Amino acid sequence: MSKGVTNKTLNRINLSWFKNIAQDIKTSKFKFSLPRRVMISKPGKKELRLLSMGNPREKIIQKALTILMEAI
Repeated sequence: MSKGVTNKTLNRINLSWFKNIAQDIKTSKFKFSLPRRVMISKPGKKELRLLSMGNPREKIIQKALTILMEAI
């Protein structure tokens, strides 16, 4: 798995991580980190475009929050 803005990947993710994140969200201690931004070339062109890569663990949190919000 590719690294995001931090060195954390999905390796060694476990149930305790989910419990800790859930507690941090409930107590408003969780803060999303800024995405890593890289300029990449467009296919077949000399132009560059911006690519933002988020932390893979935070993508799990974003998806879970999306599912919860869509259920409301």
